[in-house]
Amino acid sequence: MKKSLFALILTSVALAIFASPAVGQAAQTAQTPVALPPAVQQNLNALQHLQLDNKNASSSEFTAVGQLGDPTRVAALEQQIREQVQVQTTVNFKTASTTAIARFEKAGLSKQSLDQIQTAADKATASGSDDDRARLAELINHVAQSQQVMCNVLVQTKAPGAIVRYQTYTEHRDGGLVHTFGEPTNASQQIAIGIYYFWTERGGKATSDKTLWYSVMGDSYPITIEETP
Repeated sequence: MKKSLFALILTSVALAIFASPAVGQAAQTAQTPVALPPAVQQNLNALQHLQLDNKNASSSEFTAVGQLGDPTRVAALEQQIREQVQVQTTVNFKTASTTAIARFEKAGLSKQSLDQIQTAADKATASGSDDDRARLAELINHVAQSQQVMCNVLVQTKAPGAIVRYQTYTEHRDGGLVHTFGEPTNASQQIAIGIYYFWTERGGKATSDKTLWYSVMGDSYPITIEETP
């Protein structure tokens, strides 16, 4: 099921990217395939992650498109991917805030407080500003902690024994406090709902991507982290 979902997303991304004249021409006139530059590959991985996260996927194991024909068209591809990342980020924040508000309403939060979160969500959606997204994420996390609206997060790795680190969206953005699960993988922990970054470490070094965030809004949220050697 996961493999077919990955294939579908990759096909959709590829069709969207190569539909433009600039990128389409690059594919048609390519002589020798070249690997994507690391920065482009990272943005593509981020886009695929956001698409999966918004569908409540439970895996961060992604296979990105690894080749592009004409290296002179890489800049055009990179720009399109960045634009799609921004669009998908806005979509994910809107989905996350809607889910959070529903959970807060169920927990008995006052209408005034719910309206405050909705206003912040509308502003973040309209502006597309990361400052507004950070304020929204911080507000959701603050309310969740004060109301004890929690999620059971399970982090899994192929080889058990990895240390799990995490930060809220705002903490990661501002270089703030890093939190640690009480047990190594495969481990679960109750945390307040919110938007978080999760990664793994072994021997004091990160073994997974630290740049991917997750919308942790449900009662439970399983994450499979793919570690790198």
